[in-house]
Amino acid sequence: MTPTRPADVDVLVVGAGPTGLTAAYEALRHGLTVRIIDRKPGRASFSKVLVVHARTMEVFETMGLAGDVLAAGVPFAALNVQADRSRPVRVDMRGLPWGDTSYPFWLSIPQYVTEQIIERNLGAAGAKVEWNARAENLRDHGDHVETTLRHDPGHTETVRSRWLIGCDGGRSTVRSLAGLTLKRSDASATFVLADIRTTAPLVHDEGYVHLGREGLVLLVPMPEPGRRRIIAHMPGAAPPAVDCAGHLPHDPGDDR
Repeated sequence: MTPTRPADVDVLVVGAGPTGLTAAYEALRHGLTVRIIDRKPGRASFSKVLVVHARTMEVFETMGLAGDVLAAGVPFAALNVQADRSRPVRVDMRGLPWGDTSYPFWLSIPQYVTEQIIERNLGAAGAKVEWNARAENLRDHGDHVETTLRHDPGHTETVRSRWLIGCDGGRSTVRSLAGLTLKRSDASATFVLADIRTTAPLVHDEGYVHLGREGLVLLVPMPEPGRRRIIAHMPGAAPPAVDCAGHLPHDPGDDR
């Protein structure tokens, strides 16, 4: 950096999903200055990813967030599996050989809750997410990156950062601006997902799987009593229509 124009910020993070929030929080925790932006107008309300695994919990522990995440989730106690008309098999998840981890379980917690926890701690550390802001251009100068940001409704600025971190999903703008590519392919499998409330007599902290000729149905426990995630495989079903850019209508999986 030149003596007359230092960097505006050490780290500019594009994308405020769990990866971007974690990157921003860790940079702050290690003494760097940070800005984090996202092109969406605010936090999504879709549950999206639901299960946090042991290694992720260990990372949350180093960040000082494990207690908050545990309090907001529910560990899987068991998985009940049934194939067609056979007798169900109960897999005791807590009885599995988890090794030396302090978190021997799957933790069910909606992604937006995990994001809220990290974002809340990010704010306490002195940074906040800048919504309705997108990266439109970048220039790599070796010792810093100049990034053009557009803020709704139409204001632009140029930010000089020592590092630019692209955490903006599978259709990453940062990746595209950097001239990188990501090969994507269709798995030709259709699933239906829904978060529901049910009065069915199911054990609160246990999951249920049914394997049949018609497909697979999985019921995943959620922290709120009586609430479940349903995941149903639809063999042979036609894939949903997408637009010319490959987006589903109101696609909850397209974070940024």
